[in-house]
Amino acid sequence: MVAQVLRAESRAPQRANMESWQEYRQLRGRATGLISAEGEQWLKMRNVLKQRIMKPKDVAMFSEGVTDVIADLIKRMKYMKAQEGASETITDVNNLFFKFAMESKSLFL
Repeated sequence: MVAQVLRAESRAPQRANMESWQEYRQLRGRATGLISAEGEQWLKMRNVLKQRIMKPKDVAMFSEGVTDVIADLIKRMKYMKAQEGASETITDVNNLFFKFAMESKSLFL
């Protein structure tokens, strides 16, 4: 099912509604960047970043930090699962993955 969803996504993804976040950044004269970009704007930004982040030598510089972030995510998921009790479902995955994504991206900024 995941593969099916990924295949269905176009070259330039359309993200969830982030209008309020974009407006907040624009009102303060700050760039919104790749995180909230969509369509052709996302594709342009991604092509520029791709030149830097797709080289194995450059990616290797961040591998230890990303490994630490992933280890923290797994630890947090195990804790949340234990809190849920008998349920096999972690109910707040959006918030969990948002935090993971923000922490991971901060390694590259």
